[in-house]
Amino acid sequence: MIRSARATALLVLIAAATQTVGPAQAGWLDWSVSSDKAAKLETTARPDPGQSQQTVMVERGDTLGKIMARAGVLSTEAARVLQAMRDLVDPKRLQVGDTVVMTLTDAGGQIRLSALHVDFRPELSLTLVRGQDGAFHAATVNGRPSVSVETVTGKVSKSLRGSMTQAGLPSTLADDVIRALEYDPTLPKRIKTGTEFQVIYERLGAASAGRKSSDRLRLRYAEVTIGKTPHRFYHYAPQGAEPKFFDESGRSLEAIRFMIPIEGGKVNSPFGMRLHPVLKKVKLHKGVDFPAPKGTPIYAAADGIVEDMGWRGNYGNYIRVKHDPRHDTAYGHLDEFAPGVAEGEWVAQGQVIGYVGRTGLASGNHLYWEVLVDNKQVDPMKVRTVKAGGLEGRELQKFQRFVKETQAQAAALR
Repeated sequence: MIRSARATALLVLIAAATQTVGPAQAGWLDWSVSSDKAAKLETTARPDPGQSQQTVMVERGDTLGKIMARAGVLSTEAARVLQAMRDLVDPKRLQVGDTVVMTLTDAGGQIRLSALHVDFRPELSLTLVRGQDGAFHAATVNGRPSVSVETVTGKVSKSLRGSMTQAGLPSTLADDVIRALEYDPTLPKRIKTGTEFQVIYERLGAASAGRKSSDRLRLRYAEVTIGKTPHRFYHYAPQGAEPKFFDESGRSLEAIRFMIPIEGGKVNSPFGMRLHPVLKKVKLHKGVDFPAPKGTPIYAAADGIVEDMGWRGNYGNYIRVKHDPRHDTAYGHLDEFAPGVAEGEWVAQGQVIGYVGRTGLASGNHLYWEVLVDNKQVDPMKVRTVKAGGLEGRELQKFQRFVKETQAQAAALR
């Protein structure tokens, strides 16, 4: 059974939460934008004398990422813009003939994007504006989309996935729910007939178009009741990160999978005791070495926030990335850092963060890579997958509000 509730009533709760943290800082965006607010954002986007504007007509092969890169926008900043946009409109929707307007600021030789306006033909225009917090806030200016929070409830007949889609849940969301269940080891491998389920998700589409296959769907919550025990999964996006599955306490249900941080990386000096090639002493090698030519790109091994960065003695140019409260990775002897990478900034898995060199105490060009668990170095090649930690501090407080509001929605939409 599927029920739909227009966002008007439910977004009262959401707006209350986002007022204190700002729309782009919450686990979801403030979908509901009044015409007054849209007008205010549009006015804010107009350049002052210290800014310039570029208008681009989209041509074959263009993407928003490529357009921003040509304008000199840093890749890390472009990634944040696209992430904010995805909650309202799929950036891949861009077509030949659409119009992109960028408001740019030259900050000491570094191009900063102040606002981005896109006319998606034929029915939608979108403006993204940098707020005082540095985050990008989205508002639709014309052709405002319709937002609904929808729920699907039912009981398992033959299979859980089949029962969910039969009850009206889109197949892509059914796949997301099945993936979430795999993170709970207490669930039986086979869900019995008669097991109750509930799924809450958001639908975004053109206001006048009704339901369409092009509508944006986003899972918010899933619950499966085994016997009398509910198993709940919350799909929540921490600030600057992609949505992940969490339990009610804010503990991540997903694993962190570290990628090798260099293309074709082969270890020539493993973790463990060794004769140091420069000091000529037997010492514990607390990481692994990947030899590579100077300037070879170095990639973030997983999503995270740059916790430390700069010259660090024997490490030379050094970056440390925090992936969750318990897990960090560190990168040493870099020749230089990638543009746009800075302390406190979010980096995505696979993003270039620096380039191979031999700075610090090094006998040749190579990447020195560490994995740290609870601030202690461990063998990176033996912990390629680790159980993620939980949310803490202000992010945990925001998540707790999200849980409270989602539970209120679940009760109202049953």
